Amino acid sequence: MQRVKALDELTPADLWREVPENEEEFWQDTREKHLLLVKGLVEGVLEEEMTVLLAAGRYRRVEDRRGYRHGVYERDPGPGEPGDP
Repeated sequence: MQRVKALDELTPADLWREVPENEEEFWQDTREKHLLLVKGLVEGVLEEEMTVLLAAGRYRRVEDRRGYRHGVYERDPGPGEPGDP
């Protein structure tokens, strides 16, 4: 079993071994990480904006709530119970 070097024992050559040799593989990995970072940033901003607009955090019950996150509608009870004429 190989011994794992401590961080203060690593040389630049050790670090360069971790970089993919294939340039396309390097950029694919970079793109995936970039997309995850942007997705997290956008979702965080939207969540904060929704909290401010509604004046209530997610799953919070407050008197000052200005709306709901996924919409609300009134149900139409219809003509009566199923089977009634």
